Amino acid sequence: MNPFKFFRSISLVVATTVLMGLILGCSSDPEVVEVIKEVEVVKEVEVVKEVEVVKEVEVIKEVPKIQTEIKEVPVAIAQQVGEYFRAPMNAKYGGTLYWGGRAKPSMYDMHQSPTHNNLTAQQPMYNGVVQFDPRDGGLTIAPDLGTSWEVSPDGKEYTFNLREGVKWHDGPQFQCGGGDFTSADVVASITRIIDPPEGMISMRKELMVEGADLREVVAVDDHTVKFVLGSPRTTLVPALASGWNMVFSKKYLDCVDNSMRDSAMIPGTGPFIITEHTPGESWSMVKNEDYFVEGLPYFDALELTALAQAQARAAAIYGGQVDAVMQLNRDDMARAWNEPDEYQAQYGVFFNGNITAFNANRAPFDDVRVRQAVNLAVDKYMLHMAISKSQYVGTAGAADTTTGMGGWFLPDWQSGGSPYSRPAEELMQLPGFRSPTDEDLAKAKALLKEAGYDKPEDLKLIMLQRGTQPSDTLALIQDMIRANLGAEMVIELSDEGGYYDRVQNLDFDFTATYTAAEILDPAPWFARFLSSDGSYNLGGWQHAETDALIKKIAEEQNVEARIKLVREMQVLLDELVPVMMYNYHGGYDVYRTIFGGPGVTEKYYGGYNSMHRRWTHMWLDRESPVTR
Repeated sequence: MNPFKFFRSISLVVATTVLMGLILGCSSDPEVVEVIKEVEVVKEVEVVKEVEVVKEVEVIKEVPKIQTEIKEVPVAIAQQVGEYFRAPMNAKYGGTLYWGGRAKPSMYDMHQSPTHNNLTAQQPMYNGVVQFDPRDGGLTIAPDLGTSWEVSPDGKEYTFNLREGVKWHDGPQFQCGGGDFTSADVVASITRIIDPPEGMISMRKELMVEGADLREVVAVDDHTVKFVLGSPRTTLVPALASGWNMVFSKKYLDCVDNSMRDSAMIPGTGPFIITEHTPGESWSMVKNEDYFVEGLPYFDALELTALAQAQARAAAIYGGQVDAVMQLNRDDMARAWNEPDEYQAQYGVFFNGNITAFNANRAPFDDVRVRQAVNLAVDKYMLHMAISKSQYVGTAGAADTTTGMGGWFLPDWQSGGSPYSRPAEELMQLPGFRSPTDEDLAKAKALLKEAGYDKPEDLKLIMLQRGTQPSDTLALIQDMIRANLGAEMVIELSDEGGYYDRVQNLDFDFTATYTAAEILDPAPWFARFLSSDGSYNLGGWQHAETDALIKKIAEEQNVEARIKLVREMQVLLDELVPVMMYNYHGGYDVYRTIFGGPGVTEKYYGGYNSMHRRWTHMWLDRESPVTR
């Protein structure tokens, strides 16, 4: 099985990209001519084959030139990247990046964190086995702690070669820091994801187990690790590239008994080392002088400030207090768009959306007719419009169309969209997605009556609000339920800790939040929300038919066959309505035009997977008004 045959958004993986770089980057080198002369003795049919391969990869428009010796042609050699990252000639060193982020994290353990608020701040401190390449916006997969890998003929074993000489961060701020990185660290880190210790909820388990069918991680030697799968899957490598699946020190995990929820002082191997942290306020990091990639990073330090409100982030960037911010409101973007010499907007394609989960374990939502009624009464299009125009920003004009509407997958309107997404035109023909018609509302009221609610005004629904969920969105849902059904919806706000306690105890009628997928694969995405033991199964959904269909989707590797199964699942979910997924979104980060480097791309994909690793590949030039 071709280990690089991922779905559309990441189909141009490192094997193709690097092979193209090897071919093009050496095309004018006299030494390559000598290699070609050697090839001339090979049978003519084999030479033709090689020419065809070159033609196939020529569709790639931009590739990094990678200087490495070609010893043989097999795919495995394409992963032998050598000095994969190399500083450009115009790179500048020094300076401090001042960045304005979002709210404080609810915890510091990325393996069990449900929010990106920690990821955005912590990611520069750590490394994964591989990574979504921050230099091209996350379109391809690049080495990280792993330098190369091989796949067994049956597709069930992936063997990674790991870097040697990598050191764990050390200092008085760390409990049990320091020491050499080895395969034992990879085994300990990934094992706690797929088989979490007691008291830990692994938020990445579905990605690794249901998505990649990962069964075991084995240390072959100190710098070789083997991943054993139950069945051939193409999702293991992108799963390992997820920004949350970082590698932590086994020494540290043992020292703190696997508990990393409460302290930000967790040693890593990354390009930056944390020195100070004020919970809910700020993060201070300095350059790792012993970083394993020579010449990186360029910044001397990072200063990150948590600014929960988008207006505060806008004031900070336009007032000169910070150099970059993430996710501004649409109205706050006007200045950046109108002053291109001063500001650069970088669009992030997020594989996430807004979701409302029903508690089907107690009345009234244990009755499918009540769930169907609410689903018909909520205007998804209006919600999308409101969300796109306020909290999140779409591409130009996207907020004024149906194209940002999402079922379960990233819509087609965004490049990198999933092949599993339903076209907006199709969605808008379906009850529960389009704005409700008179017939829809009449049916909704009839369903309530059939369920025994002759007087909808006596029906009181408790909506549990996670602290970071926009209150204006919930207010819209509240108004829709009141106006279209005659029922009452009560919003109960809870902080992050209290929210998850109530979710765990199923102490609500329904709840609204937003969440992200690490990769565009339907199996872990469905499993996370809908499998009986899903880590983000907020409503405690238990259903044999959905469990079985998730398993079929995971096991089927033919894309066309998977699309059919996914559509079957979506039809089933339209009927059962365990959740409402009503909006996908992206967002803009804004930078002052004092940055250079390959990390400054127009767009980045999978947002949370690569958005802050790119800082490693950016530099500052405060003397120049424009460096891009």
